[in-house]
Amino acid sequence: MRKLMVGYLGLTDQQQAQAKTIFQNARTSAQPIRTQLKQARTDLRAAIRDGKPVDQLAASQGTLMGKLAAVRANAAEQFRGLLTPQQIQKLEQLHSGRGTTQTPPQG
Repeated sequence: MRKLMVGYLGLTDQQQAQAKTIFQNARTSAQPIRTQLKQARTDLRAAIRDGKPVDQLAASQGTLMGKLAAVRANAAEQFRGLLTPQQIQKLEQLHSGRGTTQTPPQG
């Protein structure tokens, strides 16, 4: 998928390196949140099984999911910031489904 995106958008070597850094940083930032979310899911299942209150555990899980969404959104915003106007247009077409009528170049 990454190669398809790189080819379709025509990213330069510098853009590719910057994008790699952006998304690696996002993965690193998201990892502890994912770990906490996994534990929150386990705790919620246990509370359901044991008949204990679940509201606070469910809210905690929602908060963690929101944090993950923020990490992803920030990475997407940073990635978009390194694109040219033409690349942004292609990205928007791809996201809207209009880019699916053309096969992205293989690379």
